[in-house]
Amino acid sequence: MTLRQRVGFIGVNGSATYSCTFDDVFIPDVQVIATEVDEFIERIRSQFLVYQIPLALGVTESSVETMIQLTEKHERKDSNINRYLPIQPEQIKEKNNRIRSLIIQAIANANIDWPTLVDIRLQSVYVTLEAVQAAMLHHGGRAYVKSSVAERKLREAYFLVNLTPTIKHLEVLRQQIAK
Repeated sequence: MTLRQRVGFIGVNGSATYSCTFDDVFIPDVQVIATEVDEFIERIRSQFLVYQIPLALGVTESSVETMIQLTEKHERKDSNINRYLPIQPEQIKEKNNRIRSLIIQAIANANIDWPTLVDIRLQSVYVTLEAVQAAMLHHGGRAYVKSSVAERKLREAYFLVNLTPTIKHLEVLRQQIAK
């Protein structure tokens, strides 16, 4: 078995990502978790998505909090120019709360079906992207500084977009489900 560490990501390098190549490796039967890969994936894929949705909720919530803190700081100076931006933190917070309710309801009702989760996961990613972009705009020039709070949130969102299944894979799945 050959392991090759994947490094150089723009964020979340601590995720220990490796590519693995197996060549003439013996795996004893007791270590085989499934012989039918398609059935195994079908069985675990919903739970896989359930665990990813809180990542989006957290990045979104954190981005909203940075905008609210910034607004409160500038309101004291009576010069909050961010009120003129088309996307406000309260709008994003409302969307995030709606997604949180959807996933809680799906889990509580044991309604963790694939089409529902694909839709919730996609909604969560798109709201996260909206949140981090809004945070960048609200923070202005400070956001463009490397390692700023808003820039870090942007990188976290891009990690989420590219987390398997990626947003592209999820869009394909949504189209397949719709047919």
